Amino acid sequence: MLQKALQEGRADVSFASGLANHLDFPGNSETDKGQFVLVGVILLVIAYWKGNLLIVGILAVVLIAIYVLVWRRIVRQRIRKRFIAKVMGDLKLWRKSWTFNGVKLIAHGQECLSPKGDWRGFTAGLGGASSAASSSGAVAGSQP
Repeated sequence: MLQKALQEGRADVSFASGLANHLDFPGNSETDKGQFVLVGVILLVIAYWKGNLLIVGILAVVLIAIYVLVWRRIVRQRIRKRFIAKVMGDLKLWRKSWTFNGVKLIAHGQECLSPKGDWRGFTAGLGGASSAASSSGAVAGSQP
């Protein structure tokens, strides 16, 4: 129910900044940042080889600005998309991810923050959770 609400835009999920760097967080992938770093290093080596240290310094400042202003947002979007597609469909991964500090569910002005928040109650508040559970024969709160 929660996964469907996230996919339909009736709910949203956000993550604390530390989760993007946590190796054990199920939605994280080191390749997201590695792609940018690899291209940045290649550009810096080319600039050093073709130019001088002033050009390398300017390029380094530009790369840092691009990372901070653009790439971090792209990484967060990738984590969110991966989290909804992969983690929300697997109850074991969902429960593991809910043990991390900083997973926040948001819908209708309400927030539920991991690990102490009641994600089952939050999901039930999305509407239709009890009717979907009763029609499928599932116990309420058994799926994320």
